[in-house]
Amino acid sequence: RHLNPLPEDLGDLLHRYRTRSARAVPPTPPVAAWRPRRSIVTQALIIARREIGVRLASKATILSMVIVVLLALLIGGGFRVAADQHWLGDKTSVALTPETQPYASTLTHLDGPGMPTFTVLRVNSVNQARERVANGDVDYAFVEGAKPDTYRLITASPVTMTEKAIFTQLAASNALTTYVQQLGGSASELNAIVRDSQVSIQSIEANGHGDLDLRAAMPAAVMIFFIFFALTIGANILGQSVIEEKSSRVIEVLLATVRPLQLMVGKVLGVGVVVLVQTAVYIAAAWVGLVLSGFSRLISLDLTGTLALTALFAIIGYFGYAFLYAGLASTVSHVEDSGQALAPGTFLLLVAFYVPFFGLMIPGATILLKVGTYIPFVSCFTAAPAYALGVVSLPAVFIGLAIQVVATVLVAWLAAVVYRRAILNFGTRRSVVATLRGA
Repeated sequence: RHLNPLPEDLGDLLHRYRTRSARAVPPTPPVAAWRPRRSIVTQALIIARREIGVRLASKATILSMVIVVLLALLIGGGFRVAADQHWLGDKTSVALTPETQPYASTLTHLDGPGMPTFTVLRVNSVNQARERVANGDVDYAFVEGAKPDTYRLITASPVTMTEKAIFTQLAASNALTTYVQQLGGSASELNAIVRDSQVSIQSIEANGHGDLDLRAAMPAAVMIFFIFFALTIGANILGQSVIEEKSSRVIEVLLATVRPLQLMVGKVLGVGVVVLVQTAVYIAAAWVGLVLSGFSRLISLDLTGTLALTALFAIIGYFGYAFLYAGLASTVSHVEDSGQALAPGTFLLLVAFYVPFFGLMIPGATILLKVGTYIPFVSCFTAAPAYALGVVSLPAVFIGLAIQVVATVLVAWLAAVVYRRAILNFGTRRSVVATLRGA
């Protein structure tokens, strides 16, 4: 009677043990799907996309582009309004007699930077015009002379060279028109011929000792400045980014998933796209400002070909300087040492920047533009402006481009070696030479 419940209790105990054991055994995880290993290019593009997204979305980048665009529009629009309202200079008043009143439209519609602004006062006689000048009502009186088809400029103050040339041209134009009409010609045809005639400037320098036209040299100097701006900003952003990641030990996390070469190439590509977008926005804003101000008509360069060569050399030059800065930055572990580490790259940038500037600004120094076209890391500043100014030929430009490409590939290979060996070195800073030797 007392043993009958035992089998039931024992069975219940066994059931509980089996249930608990089954619960204690974790379920078998599902087999993970096989994923192919990403290639070097794919990983580099992923890193580049991350750099582009982070830097273009930053407030500093957006704010700087907006400020530059607004400044360019305000300055260009300000010059346009000042020119339309004649605020850039004092107005010059001129009294015209019935004989000279046909020139009123020409005097009041002179346009262009540096041209004087005339206001016209019509009088009935030469004596009345003289009285107006004597009383200070007008600055000049443009009246007929004693002989037919001659003119006089009555004034009580000195006449500027520009104003004298304008009135002289009016008198010469009238004399030429009268003479052609006496010969049976048409004044309208003569005006069309004179309007369409142009003077082209051709330099005959043979040894690179000639001077450059200022109207062509100034746009070339602006191009050199934009190249220097793009390369300096891009290279320094890349160098500082490498040093910050290394000093904060973030580089250890990144290199756990990607190779050093992939990381370096991805950062160079990403920062390059950001700098290219920024520079394009700045150049477009500057051009709009020039068009609004009216100074774009003073540019005497072939902008299409010049901008294409400038962009090509700037892109190749960026890769060279970016890889150089990445290799130099990988040798230091603290942000305060960045100036010393990046000093060689900064020195090279400054030398390459000043070589073409000296060639443009110093009389007889265009030989620097010719020589700089063949020097790597200098040609990215020199080749396009030198070709635009006619200092070098197109084959010479492509020779300089080939030399620059070879130098960029060599620097990129050396920078990759230095970056791979030094990026995880958090101890004493080693020199580039020691890193290349593997010491």
